[in-house]
Amino acid sequence: MKISTSLGHGMHIAKTGPREAAAMMKKAGFDGVDLGMTEHQTEPAKLQEPEWKQKLLDQAEALKAEGLEVAQTHMPYYYSHMKHPGDGSLKDYEAFMMPGWLKALEITAEIGCPVAVMHPYYREE
Repeated sequence: MKISTSLGHGMHIAKTGPREAAAMMKKAGFDGVDLGMTEHQTEPAKLQEPEWKQKLLDQAEALKAEGLEVAQTHMPYYYSHMKHPGDGSLKDYEAFMMPGWLKALEITAEIGCPVAVMHPYYREE
């Protein structure tokens, strides 16, 4: 069984960069890491910028350099406490998120990761 954790949480907790967080995770005994792609979920234009892609590729490289597998990626999504874009309809949400989802899937494939976690919709009650 492989044991995985989140790179983003590791960087946040340790207040460090991806390479240092990856080394810490490897030392702690983790095999794989969830590479979060949710940084700009409310700003889809930023998900199309080369800098966003390069940042994720650099993080994936830092993980691989420490002998960790990118076990899964976590695609952009709206947390349940966030207001839906547009008029809140499924159509507006999908139109807002689709470009980021497609770019995230491309990057997931490029780094050779077999799994992309996606939270396509949620329902407020």
